Amino acid sequence: MSENLPEKKKEDEELTNNQPLVFENDSEEFNPKNEVPSFLKVLCILSLINIVFGIFPAIGSVFSDQKNAQVEFDQQISQMNEMFSSFEEIPQNLAEEMTEFLNAKKLNLLLENSFLVMIFLLEAYGVWLMFKLKRKGFALYVISQMTLVILNFAICPSSNIFTTATLVTIIITSILFVALYWLNLKHMNN
Repeated sequence: MSENLPEKKKEDEELTNNQPLVFENDSEEFNPKNEVPSFLKVLCILSLINIVFGIFPAIGSVFSDQKNAQVEFDQQISQMNEMFSSFEEIPQNLAEEMTEFLNAKKLNLLLENSFLVMIFLLEAYGVWLMFKLKRKGFALYVISQMTLVILNFAICPSSNIFTTATLVTIIITSILFVALYWLNLKHMNN
């Protein structure tokens, strides 16, 4: 009879060692596997799609012949001017603003694309960390979005309708995604 007692204690110890510790102040959302919430997965996938569609053209432009790229930009500018001149209802200053915007892009093509590659890499690392439920990824993501806005402020001409449209689009999407990631911070650890 005394021989059965130690075996019983060993079985009880094994059972308690295999169960997770639960404290009184643990929330109902106990997640032993640290599973990524579905909404956060969707956000990360959308961000990665944006990164893929942005980084590959930027990398291609950085490593391409800059003289040919500027010649192609000149051809696009002339085609746009011809298109705008064929429309009688479009104001002439719109064509001038478009030309000014594209010329600024052409002059800063290598600089802009180099920074875009770095921004997209930083953003991808931040998204990866958030997917791994690390709060540090959120900070990196916010920094990448702020840098993207600053880059466009620095390169694009001021008081231009095309610059305004570009900046408004970037700012709105950045604020939207930062807010959506912020809502998921409760699932992330340090």
